[in-house]
Amino acid sequence: MLARNKQNFNWCILPTFKDARIDRLTVASLQSWKLFMEGKGLTLNTKRQAFGDLRAMLNYAVKMEYLLKSTLSKIDNFKDVMSNTWEMSVYTPQEFAQFISTA
Repeated sequence: MLARNKQNFNWCILPTFKDARIDRLTVASLQSWKLFMEGKGLTLNTKRQAFGDLRAMLNYAVKMEYLLKSTLSKIDNFKDVMSNTWEMSVYTPQEFAQFISTA
């Protein structure tokens, strides 16, 4: 697990934020990072893991009082837009009557 976090840090976080100070991260810079991540062709799990790693680092900085609050808390994690499609089943009156009669 630690190896995966280190790999995510080196591949996903460091290229964008290596010269950035954590106290100067903005919502815009974090959104730009998310767009960068989207363009890398990574799996949703990898992107979410990298987001979680970055969130953990910033939360630690808040805990240690290096930051007052984490700017990342204003941004949502990566979402799977394809899985939001769902189908709803609807009974016809005849199917409902049959369902009620057998219950």
